[in-house]
Amino acid sequence: VCLHGCWLGTYEGRKQSLFAQAVAPGAVVYDIGANTGFYTLLAARRAGPGGAVHAFEPNPRNLGPLREHVRLNRFRQVTVHPLALSDRAGELAFEDTGSFTGRLAPAGGISVPAAA
Repeated sequence: VCLHGCWLGTYEGRKQSLFAQAVAPGAVVYDIGANTGFYTLLAARRAGPGGAVHAFEPNPRNLGPLREHVRLNRFRQVTVHPLALSDRAGELAFEDTGSFTGRLAPAGGISVPAAA
């Protein structure tokens, strides 16, 4: 779980470093399953104001924190898309598996919009 490591910047250190190296100034980044925005914020900082970050997050529980993190960091280059990406569009079942995670699943108790 990310909780303390996210706040301290130590969460997934090696992955963070490799990801940051891959995002150049002016880049366009798609964060699919953005959660509360850890990698969205990293991408936005690296891409800079000339870049664009598209954060896709279907879990309604994550959308408030994601939007707030983007707002607090004043990232105008981030667009939050409140939907899932799937092989089909429409309303799909989503399972909230706890700790701000989840997945599309037939037995999911939440209906979320999806784009193909």
